Amino acid sequence: MEVKKARGVGLILQYSEAMGKKDFQVDAHLLPTIVLSASDVTNVLEYINSVENPKATVKKVSTVIHNRPAPSVCGFSSRGPNIIDPYILKLHV
Repeated sequence: MEVKKARGVGLILQYSEAMGKKDFQVDAHLLPTIVLSASDVTNVLEYINSVENPKATVKKVSTVIHNRPAPSVCGFSSRGPNIIDPYILKLHV
């Protein structure tokens, strides 16, 4: 809410390296939000400070099938298989 009050249109969060790359906290946000590693946040801050009018673009997401290697699944995801659509990637444990 504070970012929205300040007329922000998006949010960049840094996840804790101590938590590991595969199991960071997932929260719902009111604005478009991305969670980045410490090194990625450093790169973003360097860019912001290097240009007069820094800009970013949020693109529409798309589904990519038959991509190898398959992406990882967040720890909070329900476990598979998916009965309705077998093409939905789910972790099997």
